[in-house]
Amino acid sequence: MTDLTLHLAPNAPWLPLLLLSVALVALAVWAYRFRVPPLGAAARRVLPAARAIALIALAWLLAQPVLERSRAGRGASLVVLLDRSTSMTLPAGPGDPTPRAALADRAVASLRDAWRGRARLTVMPFAARLAADSLPAGARGATALGTALAQLAASPAGQQLDGVVVVSDGVINAGDDPAAVARTLGVPVHAVAVGHPGLPDRAVTEIEASERARVGEPTPVRVHVRSSESRGAGLTVRLTDAGRELGRATVAAPGPGREVVAEIRAIPVKPGLAVWRAGVDPLPGEALTDNDARQVALDVAPGKLGVLILTSRSPPACARAAAGATR
Repeated sequence: MTDLTLHLAPNAPWLPLLLLSVALVALAVWAYRFRVPPLGAAARRVLPAARAIALIALAWLLAQPVLERSRAGRGASLVVLLDRSTSMTLPAGPGDPTPRAALADRAVASLRDAWRGRARLTVMPFAARLAADSLPAGARGATALGTALAQLAASPAGQQLDGVVVVSDGVINAGDDPAAVARTLGVPVHAVAVGHPGLPDRAVTEIEASERARVGEPTPVRVHVRSSESRGAGLTVRLTDAGRELGRATVAAPGPGREVVAEIRAIPVKPGLAVWRAGVDPLPGEALTDNDARQVALDVAPGKLGVLILTSRSPPACARAAAGATR
């Protein structure tokens, strides 16, 4: 069984439209008040009514009427993809310190109010991947909207889907092409943009390092850095341990919103639990510097031990024993 429902936009101006409808009915009646040429009684009733209906229909189109079809008796199902990447911690824009994540939460609340009772709304966060509402969205340094849309199509929430709303700042730096994946869903995909995308920012998004290291042996560390600068700008990354620099590397910015990896080989100097800090030099005029550095903990083992053998033999005897051992 197929049910059809007609509704207007949530913010439709009801009262002005009602007053306009009354005025249009009066206009339709006034337009046929003349007596020349003479009209029959039926025509004098039908023509004003037809004109009134046409004018009222045009007026109510301003309220954006929508005809919905409920398949198999179920209500509409909407999924909101909520961006939870690192860039959402930035301020909304120049002069507005409100975090973009706070604006995104307000947008989701407005969507809930607008669709309450008319559709089932499911909010799913994403960053490097799609996640359920109670699960982490993967590495927050990456924003892979295309990957999230592809995972949505394969998830249970995407099997009976009527529409998708993406709430994000629009900084996409990983994954598949979102536009190409959205076309394969077969449902409308809308976007709600939050924040100003042009703010200067550098950020350390992730540190890759072994959980264990050894004193005196080089330990590779990979530092992921994201920057809003144009392609080719130099980024200096420093690795320190309690304020002492272990190493540094300079890499070229890959372009606005994209990520580059700086590789550093550090040599631990003392055993125990080491907390290393990887930081990128701040950008002049940067809106947020809290994301310029990250820390990683390693268990540093003592260096390799040498073995010294002492003997009571005389030097000539030791020499003869050593010569016999080499034969």
